[in-house]
Amino acid sequence: MLSELGLVIGCRDKKQDSSEPIRIVSWGGRFQQDLFKDWWTPAAESCGVKIEPDSWDGVYGALTARIQKGINDWDLVHVEAHYVQNADASSLFESFNRTIDSIDPGLVNQTAVPVLQYGYALAYRRDLLHRTNQPDWAEFFDVGRWPGRRSLRDFPVGNIEIALLAEHRDVNQVLYDPKLSRAQLESQVEDAFRRLETIRPSVIWWSSGDELQRGLTSGDIVMSAAWSGRILSAYRELCNTTAVEECKLQVNGNTALVSTDWWVIPKHAPHAERANKLLQCMYTAPQAIKGALLFSQHQGYLVPLKSVSLSDPAADYFLRIGSSQNPHMRAHIDERFWSQNYDWINNRWKQWRAAH
Repeated sequence: MLSELGLVIGCRDKKQDSSEPIRIVSWGGRFQQDLFKDWWTPAAESCGVKIEPDSWDGVYGALTARIQKGINDWDLVHVEAHYVQNADASSLFESFNRTIDSIDPGLVNQTAVPVLQYGYALAYRRDLLHRTNQPDWAEFFDVGRWPGRRSLRDFPVGNIEIALLAEHRDVNQVLYDPKLSRAQLESQVEDAFRRLETIRPSVIWWSSGDELQRGLTSGDIVMSAAWSGRILSAYRELCNTTAVEECKLQVNGNTALVSTDWWVIPKHAPHAERANKLLQCMYTAPQAIKGALLFSQHQGYLVPLKSVSLSDPAADYFLRIGSSQNPHMRAHIDERFWSQNYDWINNRWKQWRAAH
């Protein structure tokens, strides 16, 4: 974890040198290192605050419990979309009431600020799959015709969708439609688990971006459901070319499920006001905005600014796949659906994973 390195950014405003640092938490690894170096550091320097980075494992139930018990010591946390749409959001997160003109107006939320957009897409090793055309989600599940190890995140969000897409079902109609009853949803979810069961022996499960990236670069897997930014990082390891189509690692942009990650300030965070100030700086200070674009280029995730253009053609390619700007994306992951149904589906996921 980055906190183990003892990294603290000093502030320019001497009046705040003696204050405790803002504890800012994301997902670790090279991803967080770039966040820290490219974006957090210039933002912290611009607004005169100290920051202390930490990483976490995305156990939302544990975070919720700490907030509700008043024992949380994190000030700013990087979370996924379904958690932001939590029915208890107003009691879990501090409000962010300032207007930030630079943020995409379609991503405005009273209790959260967007970090990035990404795609959960089908990546594959063309050199191991021995085919020229791009596989889709149905072929991802066809181990008989296209043998080899698959890789999936050990998490229900996204995987339920791709299992249904493999059945040639429209998730907007069979899963996300708010008119569907609980019984209808349960039927679809069970169908998804039956589909997932067909490839269970061939699956390598990953829980971190580093694990995913190692699988893509090592050749241990031939196809993976993967975060678009991590596909870019693996691409850069494998291929020294700006011509993406020449690399042995490929991605089918038509399979992408697009989602948005967010910053939240937990309710009664120790330094909530200064965390609010830091967020403001991250999206308004010229030095920080420049850093946000640099982070986007390094990681291939679209930062939520109104206009983003990258000089690196490979980074721009992967960025567009994992964003609302991808006209061929398969679907938006529905935040409302997952906020309302995450708990029971996640419990079912845990039961299924523990069954063998």
